[in-house]
Amino acid sequence: MPSIPNFYFTFPNDNSLGFAELPDVIEKPLETEEERLSYRLALVDSFPLLLKYHDEARKNPELYYIPVETTLFSCAYFTNTKLYFGELLTLWQDEPWHTTCPECNTQSLFIFGAGGSPLSGSGSGWGVCSHCRKDIFGIQPFSHFFGSYLTKDPGPKQLKESSLKIEQILAGIKQ
Repeated sequence: MPSIPNFYFTFPNDNSLGFAELPDVIEKPLETEEERLSYRLALVDSFPLLLKYHDEARKNPELYYIPVETTLFSCAYFTNTKLYFGELLTLWQDEPWHTTCPECNTQSLFIFGAGGSPLSGSGSGWGVCSHCRKDIFGIQPFSHFFGSYLTKDPGPKQLKESSLKIEQILAGIKQ
């Protein structure tokens, strides 16, 4: 099992490792759709490497609660929250959070968020396809996202989110 680096690496901006580029640390909100798509693609391109940290992230609050930009789980009457690194690693291992892309028909669609109502069942999810490199919206039904979100491994207990950034983890594991 790889260990988490206790120092931070800088991510090579020349794309020499063959991964989508991700800024060293996001200092400002991702403002354009292009910036948000690039960020999401960098994460899904790195999913096989990130998955190696799943067991460690489930035990370590500093890893589990790293906030992931551009994510959201919004459920009427219950919650409106961003998703964390540990949650995504858990959710992306199974349907419906890692599913078939309706555009290219490959098992390459990673869900980054979902919103809707558990009472009416209306709502949908959205994500990015690592194969056709597109944002995909309107993935239904919301009830599948709601059910799997509620039954996921709750992860370690912590009262605040981690001060680490996902960019630091990606940079460290690619060195």
